Amino acid sequence: MARSGYPLCRRRPLAQLLILVALAMVPLANRAGTRPIPAEAEKLIQILFKRPEVEVCSLSPSGRYLAFLREDTGRKVLATIDLESREKYATSLGPGEDVVEYHWCAPQTLVYKLSRERNYYGGIWMTDARLGERRRLGPGDGVLEIHEVCPSHVLLVDRERLGSLFPDLYRINSQTGDLDRLEKNPGNVIQWFADNDGTLRFAIQAPTEDAYLPLYREGDDLPWQNLPLPPRAKPLAFDQGGKRVLLQFEGKDGLSKVRAFDLGSRQLVGPETADPVYDIAPEVWRDPKTFIPIALAYHTGRPRVEWMDPNYERLMAVLEPSFPGCVIQPKGTTFDGNVLFTAYSDVRPLSCYLLNGKTGEIGLYLPSRPDARGRAWAPMREVSFPARDGYPLHGYLTLPVGRRDGQRVPLIALSHGGPMARDTWGFDCEVQYFAALGYAVLQVNYRGSAGLGSAHRLADIFQVCRSSVDDVADGIGWAIAQGYGDRKRVVAMGGSYGAYISLGLATRYPDRVAAAVGFAGIYDYEQHIHDSSGRHTGIYQWMDRFFPDLASHAQQYRDVSPVHLADRVRAPVLLLHGSADHTVDIIQSDLMRGALLEAHKSVELVSDVASVHGLQDQKSRLDFYRTVTAFLLRHVPPDRAP
Repeated sequence: MARSGYPLCRRRPLAQLLILVALAMVPLANRAGTRPIPAEAEKLIQILFKRPEVEVCSLSPSGRYLAFLREDTGRKVLATIDLESREKYATSLGPGEDVVEYHWCAPQTLVYKLSRERNYYGGIWMTDARLGERRRLGPGDGVLEIHEVCPSHVLLVDRERLGSLFPDLYRINSQTGDLDRLEKNPGNVIQWFADNDGTLRFAIQAPTEDAYLPLYREGDDLPWQNLPLPPRAKPLAFDQGGKRVLLQFEGKDGLSKVRAFDLGSRQLVGPETADPVYDIAPEVWRDPKTFIPIALAYHTGRPRVEWMDPNYERLMAVLEPSFPGCVIQPKGTTFDGNVLFTAYSDVRPLSCYLLNGKTGEIGLYLPSRPDARGRAWAPMREVSFPARDGYPLHGYLTLPVGRRDGQRVPLIALSHGGPMARDTWGFDCEVQYFAALGYAVLQVNYRGSAGLGSAHRLADIFQVCRSSVDDVADGIGWAIAQGYGDRKRVVAMGGSYGAYISLGLATRYPDRVAAAVGFAGIYDYEQHIHDSSGRHTGIYQWMDRFFPDLASHAQQYRDVSPVHLADRVRAPVLLLHGSADHTVDIIQSDLMRGALLEAHKSVELVSDVASVHGLQDQKSRLDFYRTVTAFLLRHVPPDRAP
């Protein structure tokens, strides 16, 4: 079965095939795990990158069952615990199946999404709380996506049948599993939004790339109408009575904000949630029984929580003294009156706890990484500095535990992928691992990242490619000037678009980089756009200007591609890429390696640490970090051996 949005094959010009044949004559560098690493490094890898015990946990509306994701024999499974009997259950999956998303849709019923072989759509399924019989929802040849879920309704869109941008809307009867089309797309609607009773109330229409029109109606079968809403307004949640809706919208400064809109008076009301630097793009926390919003959780420099329910706010006053500096998320009240909640910080991995409703005692229920508890981890500090043109940049710096004031340590410039993503504050296993080895870790939310306003996102991929590399280079210069990093021991590292930055630094700033690591990166944009025709646009196709057409901009794509600048590299390079990566083809790393070899540069390519775009199972993670560790310790060792 062909994966939705992906071509069955990719055309490769004869010249590229000849390159690949030539490269096949050169043996790949050391396979994962063949070089020994110190025992302490192996211990840290086991602590931080073995499968977590629990991910994405939520309480059932009945309060009796706790559901969560966990890894089992290399696959993601959905698991539940009966809090009354303490019995544990897990989904029975077929070969190559993984659960990638789940929701409670009734007191004891779950709906979840499967993928097959990490890359292919596996359908939407419904099951009971004990994960017994499962039933597929909708037609077997469609690509249904979960759009919105609450105890009263489950809304789905079919992106295969009706186009990925403007789908019709379907509703599931959570009792019978029957699927009915709720709304036919009136044209150019990219998002739907229902109230707490399941009545469709909002539709976001995008007739052109620059237009973004919210439509509203009072109830089913009533006509759609325009509302006087702020630019790019998006509904987040209705209040309990359905008379007010929380809106996320773009302010005049280009930053996202949140405020309530009264549907009776047709006016914004109440205080505005805003930040002078960051977008306010909140997750709505809801009570699992009532589904009423209890809080807005969002990231600025650090996570913030704005409480909407006074009862939960009073609960926080009880819990916070026991979890200083932590982000606490209540998951609801169990069937026997206890309160289930999670907590995490930058030095404390997420765990699930129970507050005894009778005694007030707090007990650990499910730790995500039990072996990491009780160990001293490195604090992640917010940093800001000016770019060369004076533009303010923001990010995070994590210094090794035990570093002395004024001590310069090797610095890893760790760049996130996307590029329309961002680094956030919290317990980051990768960051903690490198800091524990003795490296400082700098994460820059370069221009092109999300979460810092419309101006920060830039207009097209060429601007992002140029600015992002320069911004990370300026961050490296800042960290060295501040006395944190050793200018002779700087590592450029990243995955996906972050790998592009890594090789961009190695080619454009060769005197600043002592080693470069790229995982599943794009290094030849001209080739990537050619191979990805109809594929990368699944993310950006409504933003036609972000990826200008190849025919008219081929030279610009070449100008920003590291593969054409390989002769400038001075540092040893490690490339890692999954052999079955359907997001970024391994030909990208093949071509980068070939260009570096032709320029007589030091390069290793390891292609067996992961088969897809990411490290989605334990074996991939362990092999990946063993390989990277051996490379780093050989070329840019820290002050003390781990």
